[in-house]
Amino acid sequence: MANLMTLSILSPDKDVYSGAVKKIFVTNEYGRLEILPNHTDMITLLIPSITEIVDENDSTKRLFTSYGVLEIHKNNVSMNCDAGELPEKIDYKRAEEAKKRAEERLEQRDGIDVKRAEAALLRAITRLKLKEI
Repeated sequence: MANLMTLSILSPDKDVYSGAVKKIFVTNEYGRLEILPNHTDMITLLIPSITEIVDENDSTKRLFTSYGVLEIHKNNVSMNCDAGELPEKIDYKRAEEAKKRAEERLEQRDGIDVKRAEAALLRAITRLKLKEI
């Protein structure tokens, strides 16, 4: 277990992923982070991104993770996110519609919550990127 970490990705409505991993790639407001076994303990805020996981069998998994908190403590990594979805669980048609709605709102800008619309756009774009991979 010295070359592995335990990863748990949770959203309010489900356990998204749980298992032993060799590497994790996540994104916070400052950029992309690579987390390896024996990483220093830390807590950081996550932004919507494609999270990559290299599991104990060297298989790479990619999934959508939304805003959340990542905590690392003694090779235990916990990600608590607003949403997390494996590519096969994403409704790409719905993501395309959400992207279009957010773009229209941002174009009009009258009486809208701009930060909320920008966040919706970022989530939709990130989900759609998984379809391209």
